[in-house]
Amino acid sequence: PIAACRDNTQKFMRTTLLCPALAICAAFVPLGAAAEVTSITVSEPGTLSTLISQDQKFAITELKVTGSINGDDIGFIREMAGVSLSSYDTPTEGQLTKLDLYDAAIVAGGYYIDSKYSWEKKQAEANTIGDNMFRKSKLTAIEFPQGLTKVGQSAFAGAPVASVILPPGVTSVGSEAFSGCTSLTEASFPSAVTSIGSLCFQNCSSLASFTVPDITALADQTFAGCTAMTEIELPATLQSIGYAPFPSSLTALR
Repeated sequence: PIAACRDNTQKFMRTTLLCPALAICAAFVPLGAAAEVTSITVSEPGTLSTLISQDQKFAITELKVTGSINGDDIGFIREMAGVSLSSYDTPTEGQLTKLDLYDAAIVAGGYYIDSKYSWEKKQAEANTIGDNMFRKSKLTAIEFPQGLTKVGQSAFAGAPVASVILPPGVTSVGSEAFSGCTSLTEASFPSAVTSIGSLCFQNCSSLASFTVPDITALADQTFAGCTAMTEIELPATLQSIGYAPFPSSLTALR
């Protein structure tokens, strides 16, 4: 047995000298082990679908993407996260729940909703989480791109996302952006945000508090149906308040 072990060791050392990369794999990736997070670098926008096999597409639960991605890539991610490319009302078998785009950049071009009806098609805009982009997806967690500047209308409506921390460069958040996100317990917008659309947090029934950034107008029913919300902090810049923006559960307005 000792001799056999010595022979195997010598064979491994010869293999290591011939192929150092194989030695690294052997040292850090046990045979049959599956990584918890799948990391993909996209070198050319629109090619993500060529980097993930069909067998992996609906099996991956956690994904980290780096590089530049366009609408075609985001459409592929939508399908992985349980939403059809053709409509946010049509589910897929995708199981993706955690998405990390921190080191990714969204560039213009490509369709993330490619419906047969032209008025329903959605093309990606640079540095933007577009209208309906992850609506009704299975995403529970997302790391936003560092260069993000805008979140569109109904971007995450109905998704089970639990936390939303927008990066410093975001200036605009669309109406109903997080409407119906009943699992949302934490939301933080940067001071750069100057516009928040109506019904932004409608029926976010788990959100208990929120600090409103330096906007001048609070839109209609911004927090309607936020039944767990007890505290809202308003900015000194606020000049006007729309129709019924606060929930009835509110106990402290600062």
